[in-house]
Formats: sequence, C-alpha cells, structure tokens
Amino acid sequence: MADVTTYQGTVRWSSAAHAFVVDLLEAGGTQATRRDEADAMAREYLSLMTDEPEESIAVELINDYPPAVAALIDQVESRTRRIRTEQWALAAANRRLARELVESGMTGRQAASTMRVSPQRVSQLLAEPERTPVAGVLSECAPAAEYDLAPPA
Repeated sequence: MADVTTYQGTVRWSSAAHAFVVDLLEAGGTQATRRDEADAMAREYLSLMTDEPEESIAVELINDYPPAVAALIDQVESRTRRIRTEQWALAAANRRLARELVESGMTGRQAASTMRVSPQRVSQLLAEPERTPVAGVLSECAPAAEYDLAPPA
C-alpha cells in the first residue's frame, strides 16, 4: 500500500468570499462552497500542487469558527446525538412491543390499535430485524413486562 501524506489546516467561513476558506498552512489553500466539501477540495488541491495521487493524501482540517458559533455548533451536535440515541431506543422499544403483542396472541390489527399505529406499521416493525446497539446508544429499552399486554377491549 502506498504511503499516505497527511496535511493539516484550518477551515473557516468567509462572508467576503461566500465560501469556506481552507488554509493548508505551508501548502497554500483553496475554497469550498460547503463545509462537507472542504476535505475533498483540499485533497484535490494538494494532489494538483504536489503531483501525488489523491488517494495518497489525507487532510486534517480544524474548524476555525468564532467562539460563539463554535459553542452553538457543539450544543446542537450534542443535542442531536442525544435525540438520535432516544430515537434508536424508541424504535427498539416499538419493535419489541409489536413482537410481544403479536406473540401474546393479538392480531396485527389488535396490536396496531394497542400501539396507536396503523396495521401496516405493525407489519413493518415485525419485519425489521432486531439491531445491535452501537457504542453510545442505549442498549436496553423498557422491558416488555412494563407493558400491559392484554388485548384491547
């Protein structure tokens, strides 16, 4: 495997340029219209400047935002991670509940009524495989014993 050369730099928004400006320290710089394009643009620029293939170039870009903006980004990203974790746990609980209800003898329609979802949603939940939690995601959801599994009246 070819050696990989790693370049470091910063990326910041420039309202004058209407672009993200990538400063690659001693290697120069480039621009990207979106932040998620900055790494690729930096690799392409470095490849052109050094005659190295892009595959042999790695970049480590640090965001250079004003402190207030950086703090807000951190807050939003942290909250997004928490919400995704909660969504994953809720989805797992819904899959488990649908299985428990049907295994207790309810029809799909009865389970749907109990869960306050459509019968089609129950079918989807039953068709989805159990998923193994990933690092940082809740591994346990509410045990089935916490649910009243009696068929609706």
